[in-house]
Amino acid sequence: VYWKLKKFDQCISAYRNLIRQFSDSDNSSVQEQVALAYHSIGNVYAQQNKFDTAIEKYQDFIREFKNHNSTVVQRQVAKAYYDMAIVYGKWDKSEEQFAAYQMIVERFKTSKDSEIKAELAKAYYSIGNFYENAGRKNEAMNAYKTVVEKFEEIDDQETQSIVFNAALSLGGLLYDSGDNLGMIELFLKFTNKNQY
Repeated sequence: VYWKLKKFDQCISAYRNLIRQFSDSDNSSVQEQVALAYHSIGNVYAQQNKFDTAIEKYQDFIREFKNHNSTVVQRQVAKAYYDMAIVYGKWDKSEEQFAAYQMIVERFKTSKDSEIKAELAKAYYSIGNFYENAGRKNEAMNAYKTVVEKFEEIDDQETQSIVFNAALSLGGLLYDSGDNLGMIELFLKFTNKNQY
């Protein structure tokens, strides 16, 4: 409620009270809510454009929960890395943003969880964009190819949009490099799998 009303101080206070009251609980569902509260504090600061504090809170959350055994908590950790990357981007800290995307890949590249895979797809796609903008076309193609090959089975709309955009970007780079056959094969494969 506080978030919707943009009462950010009250929102942070409510999250901190929840954390203080329940952080010692042995109940896994309660611990998942505590983790969500930790992560959400970073989001509140990001919403207020308090980027340095938002980054600090995401880092605190990740440090506290990165080894937690709950899949639900690990989803929050993956999202916190991604949110941290977005904040670095808004703060014009592109090297740190790129590093945060790479942390998602390194930490979660073998995950079987579809929600974590969705965060991975976004990270790989963003890495591809970074490489493409830097003129590092081979690395960009590899990142886009990873998105197309590894994440096309994820059935949520956002991830499918990322896969589609990665295929378009990969196709454009194949075309630019003179690999017209590769581009055509990619689009034929992609359109055959995604006919409506």
